[in-house]
Amino acid sequence: MQHHLEMLFKVGLQKKYKKDEIIFFEGEKPLFFFVLLEGKIRIYKTQETGIQKTLHVFNSVSLIAEMPSFRGIPYPATAICEKESIILRICIQDLKKQLQDSQFSLLLIQSLFEKIRILEQYIQESQEPLSQRVLTFLSNHQEEILSLNQRQIAQRLNTTAESLSRVLKKLKNENKINVVKGKIYLN
Repeated sequence: MQHHLEMLFKVGLQKKYKKDEIIFFEGEKPLFFFVLLEGKIRIYKTQETGIQKTLHVFNSVSLIAEMPSFRGIPYPATAICEKESIILRICIQDLKKQLQDSQFSLLLIQSLFEKIRILEQYIQESQEPLSQRVLTFLSNHQEEILSLNQRQIAQRLNTTAESLSRVLKKLKNENKINVVKGKIYLN
């Protein structure tokens, strides 16, 4: 991957994004291909009610929005920086030239397969009861959980803060979690 990143650095430009800065909006036509070099990006859709439905959170190094970039279709979701991030922006035409390199094409295919795995996981998790989703999230994100507040956790679990609060109270009463100063710990 390092070799391919070096090739992309030659044709792309690094840009620093601030926390909460939008990279692209749902419905926009892609002009660039993005590689998250440092930081964290959350991909979400906004429902008619205004609620953001988180699809995934990407950590560095990740390819972002490959499918709309290559197909020339509008972005299906919005991307926002969860923290200060550095992103490599590559003109789509320059990126398409890189596809002639079979190793780069394989890297891109691997990234797309990972997106399919993420989608399958998202579908599976969305069918679980909220209490199970909370426990799974806490178990899978033990290090990160201390830096998230309950609103952010609710957002990641695609639920309201009120619903999360009710489930947390239930899990606390069942002695499955402990909440100290707004931070959640598994027992």
